[in-house]
Amino acid sequence: DASIVAMRPLSLSVHGIGAFDCEIPPTHLEMLALFERLGLPASDCIAFEDSRPGVASARAAGLRVVLCPSAYTTGDDFGPVDWRIGSLAGWEAGAGASE
Repeated sequence: DASIVAMRPLSLSVHGIGAFDCEIPPTHLEMLALFERLGLPASDCIAFEDSRPGVASARAAGLRVVLCPSAYTTGDDFGPVDWRIGSLAGWEAGAGASE
């Protein structure tokens, strides 16, 4: 599943694209359709991805990408990403965000 983080000044909201919402990984067109439903520009969003196809879809949709490889994709070549982290352990959606 892909996780999309939408950020606006002083606010943070987290929206996930799951297996029942779209193809896996979601295509860039599915990501753009989600942003349209949410009323968000892709440029205000960040994708957390763990696969090369997911990174490619997010980049094609115009998102910034945080790469967090899984046990299955650790050695893969993901191409350009904005940030690379080793784990989401300890990450909490919305932590420190203001409403």
